[in-house]
Order: sequence, then C-alpha cells, then structure tokens
Amino acid sequence: MAWSIAQNENICAPNSCSLAALQFLAFLTNYLGYSYDSNFVNRNVKIDSEYDFIIVGAGSAGCVVANRLSEIKNWKILVLEAGDEEPIIADLPAQEQILYPSSISYSYYTQPEDNACEASNNRRCLTIRGKALGGSSVVNSMLYVRGNKFDYDTIASHGNPGWGWKDVLPHFKKSEDLRYPEVSNVLYYILIEKFFILEKYPDAHSTGGYLTVGGLRKENVGDTIFEAFKELNYTETDYNSGDQLGLSRLQLTRINGARQSANGAFIRPIRGRRSNLVIKLMTRVTKIIIDKREKRAIGVEYVTGNSRRIHKIFASKEVIVSGGTIESPKLLMLSGIGPVAELKEAGIEVIKELPVGSYLHDHVCTNPVVVEFPNGYTGPLTFDLIQNDISYWLSTHEGVMASSRLFDVHLFIRTRLAKEIDGPDVQVIFLKHYHGKTDFKTPNFVPYYNRITFSVCLLTPKSSGSLRLNKTNPIWSHPLIYGNYLKDPHDLKVLIEGVRTVNKVLETSTFKKAGYKRVPIPAPGCEKYDYDSDEFYKCFAKRFTTPGWHSVGTCKMGQVSDPTSVVDARLRVHGISGLRVIDASILPFTPRGNTLGPAIMTGEKGSDFIKDDWLAVH
Repeated sequence: MAWSIAQNENICAPNSCSLAALQFLAFLTNYLGYSYDSNFVNRNVKIDSEYDFIIVGAGSAGCVVANRLSEIKNWKILVLEAGDEEPIIADLPAQEQILYPSSISYSYYTQPEDNACEASNNRRCLTIRGKALGGSSVVNSMLYVRGNKFDYDTIASHGNPGWGWKDVLPHFKKSEDLRYPEVSNVLYYILIEKFFILEKYPDAHSTGGYLTVGGLRKENVGDTIFEAFKELNYTETDYNSGDQLGLSRLQLTRINGARQSANGAFIRPIRGRRSNLVIKLMTRVTKIIIDKREKRAIGVEYVTGNSRRIHKIFASKEVIVSGGTIESPKLLMLSGIGPVAELKEAGIEVIKELPVGSYLHDHVCTNPVVVEFPNGYTGPLTFDLIQNDISYWLSTHEGVMASSRLFDVHLFIRTRLAKEIDGPDVQVIFLKHYHGKTDFKTPNFVPYYNRITFSVCLLTPKSSGSLRLNKTNPIWSHPLIYGNYLKDPHDLKVLIEGVRTVNKVLETSTFKKAGYKRVPIPAPGCEKYDYDSDEFYKCFAKRFTTPGWHSVGTCKMGQVSDPTSVVDARLRVHGISGLRVIDASILPFTPRGNTLGPAIMTGEKGSDFIKDDWLAVH
C-alpha cells in the first residue's frame, strides 16, 4: 500500500469519525491508495555494490537527473528514495489537500516563531514536503512558474556564471511540452490560450519535452475575476516568458485530467526500459561516505524500510544529493559538512566547514479576503458526493475532479513599496472555498465552492531563516527549522500593501454587476479590529500565516570565496570532490513564483554539468 492517511486528519468532523467517514476512508484506500508503478518489473532488482552515480532523493530535481544521466547507456545509476511509489490518489488534481499529512508527505514544523503563525500550536508554522517517488511534485498545487529574468540575472551577477535568464531558459524549454488542449468540450477556448502563448511568446516555450504543461477548463467565476482585473488596467501576459508583471492564465503540470509529477514525467516513460537505472524505494541515506584523506565522496550509508541496519554502497564517479531544501542540508551535516560548532555539538566529526543550512528563504502569504458570489455550490458536502465524483474520474479522468483548487487566474503585481523596477513583489492566486454544511473536518475539498479566497504572497522577503540538526537525535529526527517569517517589518508592510492593491477589484463594475461581494471571515484574536483596516491585516498575517512552501538556500550556490555559499556554479560542494547538490536548496533566494519549475530546471542544468565534466574528459 503506497498511501495511507490518519483518520483524524482532514476527513473526520471534529471529535468523531462516523461510519460514513470510515467507509469513505476505506474507499480511498482500496481504490486510490495503491500504485500502478508497483507493477514495473525492475522494482525489486538486486542492488550491486558499486554504481557510477548514486542519486540521493527522487524529488522534482532527482527524477530529472535520473532520467538524463541514464541516457548514457554505459553509466550505472542508482536512485535511493526514502518514500514509496506515487499512489493513484496523487494523480487526482482536485484532492490535493487530502495528500497531507499522510504517508507520502513530511510534516515539518518550524521552531516557535516570534512574528508568525501565532494562532498555531506553539506558534509553529507547518511546511509540507513530498515523501514519494516524485517528491513534492506529488503533493503540490501543480503550478508551473519559472520566475523572471531579473531573478536569474541577479543570481548570475552574484558569482554564478551560466545562471542568467538566457542561460536557464533553454533548460526550462528542454523539459517542456506545452499542451493546452485537454478537455474536448472547451477545445476552442484552450486552443486560443495556447495560440496566445506560442504566437506572442514563441521563444519562451517548447513542445515535445517530458513535462506536460497545460491549462484548466473554462469556468465562469475565473473569467469574471480575469475581466475584473482587466478593468483595473492589468494587461494579459505570460508569466513564464521572463516578464511576469500582469494578468495570466494558469499553467500547471497536468496531463489528460490528471496530475503529472516529476515521477510521471521523467521516470515512468523510461522505467523498466533502461537497464542501467535502478530505483530503490523506502531507503533512507544516513551518511555520505567521504575519503577524509582525498576529501572525496565515495559512497553512502543507508537503511531500508523500518530497519536501522546500516548498509554501504559505493559510487565510482559521483554522489548527487537531491533531497530538497530540508533533507539535503541535513544529510550534508550528518556527513561532516557544515558549521563547525553545529557539527561538534551533535558529536559529528568535521570534514569540511561550510555554512550548510544557514540561508533559508521562503515566500509567505496571507489570505484575509474572501468573496462570495451568486450561483455557487450550495448543497451539503458529503462523503457520498465526493466518492461518486471520484469514481467518475477514475473511469474517465473527466468531471469536476479533473479540476484544481485554484481559479484560472494568476496575477503578479509591483506594489509602491517595491524597490526593483524589473519584477513584481507580490503574487496573487485565487483559491476555491466552500462555506456550508459538510461532513469533513477540513471543508476545502475542491471543486465544490461558493466563495473565493484571495491569497496574497510576498515574493521578495527580507526575512530569512536557518536549519539545524536536532542534537538529541540528529539522524532519525526532523531537523530544527527556524523560519523567521515576517521578522523584518518591511515584509509585513508589503503584504498589507499587496492586499490593499488587490482589494481594488472589489469596486470594479465587473464584480458589482456579477454580484460578487466581500464577506467577513472568522479571525480569532483579531476581532477588535475593523476587518478592512491595516491593523486587521497585520493581525491576520501574523496569526494565520501561510508559508509558501517554496523554501531554498540551505545549500546556497556561490563562488568558493563567498563565505555564504556551499556549492559552486556547477553545483559541486566546495572542497569535496565527487559530490554535488542538485535541487532547489542551491538557489540563493526564492525565484518569484513556485519552486517546481526552477527545481526541474536545476535538475536539467545539473545533469548537463555532469555530462560535460565526465564525457568531455573520459
């Protein structure tokens, strides 16, 4: 069984788990909890003692690296992943929120925050990361957002040659298969969208890659939001063309009414077809084996399943760490690479002093504005309703379950507080929200909705955090995460300014004519403030903080002379040969948008670095 969920999370109403709820859980488990991928014939292949390359982690970047390196037929590639196969339930676009917390996701919590998540238990912010073949691309919102020219040109200017926009764009395009036509009854609409993107931005996109990027079917509510912002003189653009400012239709990683994870895009098409690629799941790497005399990575130590028996396996060329922004720095530190004081306190021998975990960056969002509209879903949200719609999706990949929790509108704005003239400082997405009678503990089970939540996200935070080992149990415990969200007062000011800017849509004739109006929402702890005051927005952002889950920077890229960096521009760990980090943790700051696209691009770029280095010489 690849997937299971705790009965008291999301499904059950408060303090109870009814017979209907238990039956629904049984349905989900029996029909969606297993994985088609379990049928691949090389799933349980015998592991050799040595490989050319060992890839630790099969997330968004790791799947790309596994695919690209195994293109070289005489290279032996081993992928070690802590999670299990990707289950069928992950393919279901409309049920994203049921995926966490569950067996295919890590639930990380920050240490108590001083300025954020005040309403959460112990003031700790939740961060979800994927734990399955495909990593976080299995549990995310499927948004494909690259960032903009200014982001990558800035990264390049900080001592990272080859990372400017003109350098990374080919790697974005290499993966991409822009494919809008998905739903036959709205073919005309989505063909128009595809032609708009390809004709106006012909150099920004490509077709034929492994990763399918598509749009959503037409919905009247999304169109109303879109037209209302056009009334405010926001122009339509393609946010993946390099210049994000303006109004766009969503681009998501989905195919034929289903999610397409990095596993679905890069591993399934080749799995079982390339005998030089071996994937071992339910395997946790506990240490990188480093030859201390030569300062070279030569293999890894790992455990399988629930066992804590240590096994060793060796790499003749390189060890590639692709565990993500939280697990990659943890593994480096467990292997003796990190801050000296940190390692000594954990009883770990220091092999190389580097600022691992020291520059954690993430976006932060606030959702204080909810809009109600006529003709939304008004019936009760029951287990029977959802089960019937899931059953229909299982046989057709159509219907409401092929949708998303997002409306088909994406807005990037630059507030008056922005100092940079080349990019936005706020991203706005519009979430479907259900208000009414429900069987569920958490009622946000799309696609049933009668309200819109405006989610305003800060793209350029000045606040940054860090990640440290849990000294009492460094191997088996989650690392200690210090998010430091909203620590810099400027961040809160930008969020409030973003909310104020977006709220102007409430006064448009489009919204008023359609009968859209704002409704107050419960905000315990903020009742004393008028719900449209700066004081309310400040209180709401600090109490009900929503991290972006776009964390980067814990294995920061930079020149060897840069005391803040861990890897060089070719993603090689400073001072340790045969070791690279290839995932979003190497990005010096979070690009302006969701991190799936940048992580996949990093996988493409890192794979090319490896091929260049080994094929050119050997």
